[in-house]
Amino acid sequence: MSEENQLYDKKSLRVLKGGDQGLRDLASDCVAFANASGGHIDIGIEDDAHQPPPGQQVSDAQLLKLQKLIPNLTINVAVSASRLDAENGGQWIRLDVFPSRQNVAATSDGRYFLRIADDSRPLMPEDLARLMSDKSAFVWEAQPQRRVPRQRADSAKLSAFMAGIRASDRVSERRYELTDKWRITAQ
Repeated sequence: MSEENQLYDKKSLRVLKGGDQGLRDLASDCVAFANASGGHIDIGIEDDAHQPPPGQQVSDAQLLKLQKLIPNLTINVAVSASRLDAENGGQWIRLDVFPSRQNVAATSDGRYFLRIADDSRPLMPEDLARLMSDKSAFVWEAQPQRRVPRQRADSAKLSAFMAGIRASDRVSERRYELTDKWRITAQ
């Protein structure tokens, strides 16, 4: 197991037995991850450990509890819980928190958090405004890229794309040309 960071956190299994406050704290962490880049929370591994305690068991009821309660305690947060087995015979829960790309995630009582390094921090109003404007922006860097061999590229679509770029009022006055390596370069 790696140490806690921007994409990873560890929690004791006691968080599920700690009553309402433990689950609310877990929901806050899920919101923080969703507002950042997503991540994983390993539930059942203590902060100073790399594995769950030997013989620790995770019940189906505990998995179901997480799958039901996290969506009830949050808004715009998607999670997936799975049970994992360690070499020492112990079990833990891997809670995958998916990034909220278009919407800002919040707790059901209206609190906002963001994961920064290994900490889930509450958002101040100016941070929330910035996050909201970032969520509505289209992030090209986050889009999946397909590796299409040059021989399979559709030259008609590429020409149409180039014509659209040239006609756009959002592109600077420079002229662009398609090089023989299928890259757009400024002239």
